Amino acid sequence: MSNQNRTQRKKNNTKMRIYDLRARKILTIGTILLIIIIFSTIFALLNSLKTTMLYKMKINGTDISNLEVTEAYKKLAEEFENRKSQNIVLKYLEYETTISLSQIEVTYNIDEAIKLAYSKGRDRNILKSNYEIIYIWLIGNDIKQKIDINFEQLDKIIEDITVKIPGIAKESSYYIENENLIILSGKEGVEVDKKELKARILKNIEQQIYTGTMEIIDIPIKQVKPKEINIEEIYKEIYKEPKNAYYETEPFRLYTQVNGVDLKISIEEIKEMLKEKKEEYSIPLKITIPEITTQSLGNKAFPEVIGKYSTRYDESNKNRTNNIKLASDKIDETVLMPGETFSYNKIVGERTIKAGYKEAAVYMNGQVVDGIGGRYMSSFFYTL
Repeated sequence: MSNQNRTQRKKNNTKMRIYDLRARKILTIGTILLIIIIFSTIFALLNSLKTTMLYKMKINGTDISNLEVTEAYKKLAEEFENRKSQNIVLKYLEYETTISLSQIEVTYNIDEAIKLAYSKGRDRNILKSNYEIIYIWLIGNDIKQKIDINFEQLDKIIEDITVKIPGIAKESSYYIENENLIILSGKEGVEVDKKELKARILKNIEQQIYTGTMEIIDIPIKQVKPKEINIEEIYKEIYKEPKNAYYETEPFRLYTQVNGVDLKISIEEIKEMLKEKKEEYSIPLKITIPEITTQSLGNKAFPEVIGKYSTRYDESNKNRTNNIKLASDKIDETVLMPGETFSYNKIVGERTIKAGYKEAAVYMNGQVVDGIGGRYMSSFFYTL
């Protein structure tokens, strides 16, 4: 046999061995894959037959491993109520207050969370299911179910805190008392950072619901100075032209009088007054009564009596009688049109010694205490 033939034969034998090795490898890999598929299928089927949650499964930090659906729901509901019962504590200096999670209606969808937890490892895709099962067994899975909050109520609570902290800054304000414009100076102080406070409260709520732990919240504040008194802006707001009262018949509608309001002294004179740093400034006004007033319309303006009420009080209590008369004089002849709101505090104004009020018994939180002209009473509103 020639050398050429022998060489060719060796090459052919080598190729055959390579083909044989490849075939064996393919067979081995195929066998392994088949075994994996068989065992994966069996593994997935066995898991699908289980009616309990996977090992190391949690919802919002609560362990529900190996629990039936009803057991998991009960445990979650109890744990949620327990965590929700803990109040959030907020502090600034000596001021301290609490927020109840029930008060701001903190909830989350337990049914949805359990449904999601139960679906883990039960996908139609066997490989995906098996991967989820093994991953959760090794690493664990804590489903963070979204928390729902009544943000409108939370904002109201934050607003309430902003007016109760000590050392609060005050902007200048004004009101009309008889024929005078009373301007109250602003006061430098602190102001609650409402955006930051809201963020801290929300973070605390999540921490409390997800982990069961909570911390005392320091109320964030910032130093602020009041704006300068702008007499031009105040003048634009108070100035009114006098307008006669009148009414229409079909349909009946009453248009009450508008008293003319103007300054009795110049703006330049008022600016000179404001240079003297005071807590309160009294500026004379010129009030112009229109030719036709609401009262002069008589019964034509008020053809029907809507309601009556009477009460008795001890006239010998001179201080209380004085306060009632002052307040009644302010309220008398007030006309409330449909949809308009009556505010006792706005109509009557500040009840102070300087305004003529005296100390007498007032109601506060269901108890009788001493106060100046009922100034401790809460604001009273009535909408017609």
